[in-house]
Amino acid sequence: MTSRRTRPPVQKSGGNRNSRSTGRPPVSPTAGRRGVAILVVVLLFLFLVALVVLYRLPDMQKDPLQIEPGDYIGEGGFNLSLAEAECLRPFTDNLLLRISADKLEFLNLDGKVEGSVDVSLSQPEFVRKGDYGLVFDYENHSYYVFRERNLQYSGRTDQVIAAASLGGNGNIALVLNEFGTRGVLRVLDAEGQLIFDWTLRDNRKSGFILTSAFNSAGDRLFVSMYNTANVPATPLITCLDVTRSARERIVAQYRPEPREPYLLLYPYGEDNLVAVSPRHVCLIRNNISYDWLESAGFDSAGINGDTFWFVARAEMNGTPSFAGIKLPETITVVPTGSTPAQQTRDLLNRGLPLGELPGQVTNGGKFVVLTQANLLRRIDVSRPNVADEYNLEGEILACRVDSGGNAICVMDKAVRILVVR
Repeated sequence: MTSRRTRPPVQKSGGNRNSRSTGRPPVSPTAGRRGVAILVVVLLFLFLVALVVLYRLPDMQKDPLQIEPGDYIGEGGFNLSLAEAECLRPFTDNLLLRISADKLEFLNLDGKVEGSVDVSLSQPEFVRKGDYGLVFDYENHSYYVFRERNLQYSGRTDQVIAAASLGGNGNIALVLNEFGTRGVLRVLDAEGQLIFDWTLRDNRKSGFILTSAFNSAGDRLFVSMYNTANVPATPLITCLDVTRSARERIVAQYRPEPREPYLLLYPYGEDNLVAVSPRHVCLIRNNISYDWLESAGFDSAGINGDTFWFVARAEMNGTPSFAGIKLPETITVVPTGSTPAQQTRDLLNRGLPLGELPGQVTNGGKFVVLTQANLLRRIDVSRPNVADEYNLEGEILACRVDSGGNAICVMDKAVRILVVR
């Protein structure tokens, strides 16, 4: 039989050395007080760590959005019929664009025509960026580019136009459907000169072009594609430098997860991007793709300054809400212990319940404007917990908001200019 030698219990200095050993060190009143003090210090340290972590997390809109009475007053505008209103689009801060099948007309805010251009359009679409505007004939061939009220250039394509995007410097990108290809991307400069054509061949390595978007400078173009030849289908986002030669034009390519078609693109900075699919938001930052947000359905979105905002549903049968979140500055895009779905749910729970999807969504400067019938809500993304509300005398068909929060509203019976008090 073997025995194991054990070490006698060790007494801490300051203990009663004459006491009989009980297998554990005796506790003195001084040691007890010291233990309590250490515990308090540890708890205080953990509390401070928690505060630091919460402070460094993305802005989760700590207070629910609140509705406040609108601070707008109506100034100017003019009356019109519903048929006339349906043809009007706010263009700049002081111009409206009236679009018809054979003419484009520029109106001032009193309704007077200040210029016009003869056109040929059957399904006109309007894209605006800064002082530039692009009108193209969807599933047809014509396009027209303006800077304020001046026609910069126009043209016709041999292939039909499926989509188009506009850069802040006047560059445009046309997505063309051409038989035997997955699509052609045609890029033109502000004078209408061809920069390049990019033809995607019909093979297993390429995808159909869904949409494109320029960065603010107009020298980078992001292109979203979807390859249905693969199983499962694969999204592909390509970043092009339109100033480089063909061999150096592709700056980067990304295959975001989850594998959904990314239909909305919002570049920021030089090479950063937020891409939105029906259920996911992918963040591309510093050449890395992140699964950032997830919902039951994203309806609209945008970027104002350093804030990404969106309208989405947390649950499949739920009602939509408006929410916003700061663009991450670190590699931690989802808080530790959370998921993209949970992060989005937290944002929407603290967001503005809308009841139903907005009819119009527009943004300018630091403001986002949402409309529903005759109701206009304006949100300052620097104060994402407040929404100003204004009721108009008619249904809002189109809207523009400037950097100061003033709005031009085209309604079913009138055009009204709303000015912040």
